[in-house]
Amino acid sequence: MPSIITGIIGGIQGASAAHNAANAQVNGYNQSAADLWKQVAAANPILANNANYWGDAVKSTASSGATGLNNAMWGGNQQLAPFTNNGWTASNNLSNLTGAGFNFNPSMSTLESTPGYQFALQEGQKSIDNSMSARGLGDSGAALKAGANYAEGLASTTYQNAFKNALSTYNTNVNSLLPQANMGLTASNLVAGNLMNAARYSGDINMAGTQYAGNAQISAGNNIASNLTNFGVYQGNGAANSGAAIANGDLNAANAWNGTLSGIGNGLTSLAMAGFGAGGGWSFGNMGTNLGGMWRGGGSNSPNYTQGGSMGQII
Repeated sequence: MPSIITGIIGGIQGASAAHNAANAQVNGYNQSAADLWKQVAAANPILANNANYWGDAVKSTASSGATGLNNAMWGGNQQLAPFTNNGWTASNNLSNLTGAGFNFNPSMSTLESTPGYQFALQEGQKSIDNSMSARGLGDSGAALKAGANYAEGLASTTYQNAFKNALSTYNTNVNSLLPQANMGLTASNLVAGNLMNAARYSGDINMAGTQYAGNAQISAGNNIASNLTNFGVYQGNGAANSGAAIANGDLNAANAWNGTLSGIGNGLTSLAMAGFGAGGGWSFGNMGTNLGGMWRGGGSNSPNYTQGGSMGQII
């Protein structure tokens, strides 16, 4: 009889222990998942915020660098402005001068107004007159012809000198404008190069900053996604393990109850067999005698019964 009671108590305790162990495992999985989620929930915003912060910082630095570069370029171009302006003016003047070409077609009155012409003509005519008068030819045809020849020669010489002077002035003007125009062209090329380089470098700097910010966002997104994925896997494994723990707990509890029921069955069988007496007959009186001996621990009144020629004893 005591074994039946202890078997029932043991079955209850075994089933309870199996369920408690399963619940402890489930609670452990749930707590671990909750703790991990707290870490993921705390880490993911930090990743996103850091990516935004450093991405914005790099873009701001790149923008400042590009602005500084543009300011330096404009400052340099302002220093070149006088050369470019003078060069444009010289280039326009040179274009007008060479476009018209050298043109020399003076009138006689222009030649006669040449400095020194009238003086040379008067002095030459006076010399001819004196020479002719000394020879008694002052009003002769020879004197007139000599005067005309001298005037014609002086005009030709004056024309040649005026032509040379005009051509020299033209060449001087062209040659003086060429260096200025070339200097302006060089300055303009420098200005254009500065503009192109500033635009290219500014674009490169801003693009690099934007790429860094984009890469930071992508990296943060990948890390956040990885954290969420890993948490999902961990949570899924925890759920599976929780299910397995519950199933094992139920199975162990069932085994405990099966053992208990088996023990109860064996106990009841022994209890029923206690009704057999020494002569082989069965009665409730024999059960009292046999059980009483069992409780007293044996002796002359120990249960001693046979059934079909075999001995039996309560567990």
